[in-house]
Amino acid sequence: KGNGDFSYPFNDEVAAGLNAPTIYYRVQAVDKQGSATTSNIVTLTAKPKAQPEFKSNIKMNLTGTWENPAPSLVWQTQGELNIAYFSLERSTDRVRFTSVTKINSKGNGDFSYPFNDEVAAGLNAPTIYYRVQAVDKQGSATTSNIVTLTAKPKAEPEFKSNIKMNLTGTWENPAPSLVWQTQGELNIAYFSLERSTDRVRFTSVTKINSKGNGDFSYPFNDEVAAGLNAPTIYYRVQAVDKQGSATTSNIVTLTARKKAPSEIPELGSQSLATLIDFTARPYKDSILLQWRTSNETNSAGMYEIQKSTDNGKFIKIAQIPAKNQGNNNYRCFDEKAQGIVAPKVIYRLFVADKKNGQLTLLKELNMSPTIYKTKQGE
Repeated sequence: KGNGDFSYPFNDEVAAGLNAPTIYYRVQAVDKQGSATTSNIVTLTAKPKAQPEFKSNIKMNLTGTWENPAPSLVWQTQGELNIAYFSLERSTDRVRFTSVTKINSKGNGDFSYPFNDEVAAGLNAPTIYYRVQAVDKQGSATTSNIVTLTAKPKAEPEFKSNIKMNLTGTWENPAPSLVWQTQGELNIAYFSLERSTDRVRFTSVTKINSKGNGDFSYPFNDEVAAGLNAPTIYYRVQAVDKQGSATTSNIVTLTARKKAPSEIPELGSQSLATLIDFTARPYKDSILLQWRTSNETNSAGMYEIQKSTDNGKFIKIAQIPAKNQGNNNYRCFDEKAQGIVAPKVIYRLFVADKKNGQLTLLKELNMSPTIYKTKQGE
């Protein structure tokens, strides 16, 4: 302002947004040559705005229950006067409360306010706390009692059927075969066959509808089991009635039974062809399979190659038509061989009867998987 004694007022409008409980200020006086001197430091702490005194004599009583899925609450008021609205608040730790809903006052007098908290089930909290804020038309508020609610599990319906079940099974490679016998089926909707590899966690394999009221038999072959690479598998059956209640059968433990050498089919006395040799070797990114035959009859329909990498489940990889010319040379490629990792790889060569399609095993070839990591030319 010039030379002399002056006063300089200033309101710091930005300070409120700093969220700092205490702020410090000082002034730098800078002359025209650029030199400066500093004033004293002032320490300021925000003074809380006084809340208006709640003038209503309202009384509130908050109660509630939590029968799944949603908590049900109701607050009763006495002596409502000049109330604008109520704010129902929720907390999962009894410290931090957030508003769930706002409901306008019904007027002056005594009233009841019910509310179902449909959102609560999704919070995954075993216990929830509630309170109500009554806010009058001047903006002042008072708080009700706090209600503590814990979810009450929904009772499972009692299984009313007197059904009896007996689950049995065998596991002859490749697929486990199961059958459950029932006695006294009544009002059953379906059966759920369940599988486990640890006897603790069971998952549904299939659902089969009930055949009706009475005694029945339900067979099932679990074709997926061979791919689980589990030495032992556990099975049980859930019988579910039309009201949704269920009962569980006995648990069956099955272990894969490997076929003995005597059980593997060999070339019969009425030969379709005589095998001279059957070999396999790497060829580029595949395995070249070759075989030679003699005495091939007109009844030989085709040759089939099957492969297994888990000592149990065989898959068909090729079918080659028979030449029916006496002595013959055959070859095919296993294009999916590259990169296989397995303790042992088995190839089987079959010849099929042209009339009935029946397969006869000519030879089984056991190989080390290290062969698959080799790339060679012919």
